[in-house]
Amino acid sequence: MILSGLMITLNTLTQNYIIYKDKYQNPNFELGDYDTNSCGVPKLQQVYRDNELSKNLFIQELVISADQQFTVQYSIENIIDNDFILNQSGIINENLSNRQVIYITHECPVDLENYNYWGLIRINLSINDESIKIYYESICNNQYEPKKFDFSYLIIVISGVLFVFLTSRFGQIASLQKANKKFQGILINYWYFIIFIFILFALVGFNYIDLNVEVYILACISYLSNIFFLIDTCCFLKIHYWNHMKDTLFYVLGWILGSIPIITFFVFGFSWVVNDVIFVLNLGTFFKLFKVKSFKDCITIYVPFLLFQCFLNYGVYVRWDYGNKVSVILNLTQFFTLQAPMFNYIPTRKCAFIEINTLFLPGLMIAYTIRYAKASQSYVYFIIYFLGLFLGLICWLAMTFVNSKYQITSLLFTVFPSSILAAILCYYRNELSVFYQGQFYDQILDDPFVASKNIKQSQQTNTDLINQSNQELPVINPSLFTGLYEL
Repeated sequence: MILSGLMITLNTLTQNYIIYKDKYQNPNFELGDYDTNSCGVPKLQQVYRDNELSKNLFIQELVISADQQFTVQYSIENIIDNDFILNQSGIINENLSNRQVIYITHECPVDLENYNYWGLIRINLSINDESIKIYYESICNNQYEPKKFDFSYLIIVISGVLFVFLTSRFGQIASLQKANKKFQGILINYWYFIIFIFILFALVGFNYIDLNVEVYILACISYLSNIFFLIDTCCFLKIHYWNHMKDTLFYVLGWILGSIPIITFFVFGFSWVVNDVIFVLNLGTFFKLFKVKSFKDCITIYVPFLLFQCFLNYGVYVRWDYGNKVSVILNLTQFFTLQAPMFNYIPTRKCAFIEINTLFLPGLMIAYTIRYAKASQSYVYFIIYFLGLFLGLICWLAMTFVNSKYQITSLLFTVFPSSILAAILCYYRNELSVFYQGQFYDQILDDPFVASKNIKQSQQTNTDLINQSNQELPVINPSLFTGLYEL
């Protein structure tokens, strides 16, 4: 039973926090339903070192008081794997009293880094056999600006470029072939940016009024997206490998496979691994449903996104509250960011993120150059944009490592240099008007199933010729060769 009048406070030189009072624990000192496998960060109280006279020693005072005497058994630990080491160790018992003071001390290093300037503290209290867990973030210096770069971003970049290479090459919607419909996606231009901004600010509005509506909206969109992509993939496999089997089987199989990631995500926890699977399926759906007809359309999408990202990064740099809120929503949007845990994560960020537009906008150009290459039999523009995406993201990481305070948009490095180089090459190859206006025979958009039809027709023609030749072969009487057998 909880003691009468139990009160727990955490004090430093200038900071005083009430952790427990009137049988109620402050939620800023609780983990709640936080999922340790997710990329979200817990919303915990941050306690800073505020005594400059104590040199590098960080002292915190946990005061426990009640109306009657009690005994305390406690342990204190940093639950994240970094170099923030507390001086306490093991389980400590305190004698019977109605007021107990526990000192929590840490030696802050002179040279602060991401891996040693903070710790996630857990205090396990047992007061007369009643257990209380306290969590908070202990930070050596509130003026320290943590580095945004982490080597996990390199893993994200390589994985993201690989996913773009795989998904952008399969932009054909195979599930419509039996219906003989030529729809191969929506041709987009500047209106894609308008819709994106509208959805983004709607999510920010939901976040401001503390609703989780945005999570369920994005979950529904992702669920439909996953089902569409996997059904279409199953139809593609059926057409090319198992054409003799029934269509219904592949539709059901795609629907079941598309339901697994979302169900796993909500039932078994917000794991970053499952989130990345959903992200790849969403990216594949984007390349199937959205296409550009020309290089001009790519530019009309790219320019407003570039200006928006530059403006947003400036707002974050000058600590504009609304800009920070938009940036957080953009980077932490479930199912539309590629994620990986950071090797040395910080209080405000646990995972490395790349949002979907960082890969999708350059991927639109890659998908366009693939279709152009099929018409011109030249893959030079595809190579330019693919290498531009990879090398541009590497340069973006290098700039992030050099300058960690101001975040530079990756679109400056991925699309901009590649487009200039492609335009110069188009000019010297006398292809500028064709490439810019998209005035070429685009098989995927104009006649998406002509290739598969021709393959089937040639296969049937070959089969007919073989059967015809077998029927026209002369029948030879074996008795004519009887003498040869006797010899």
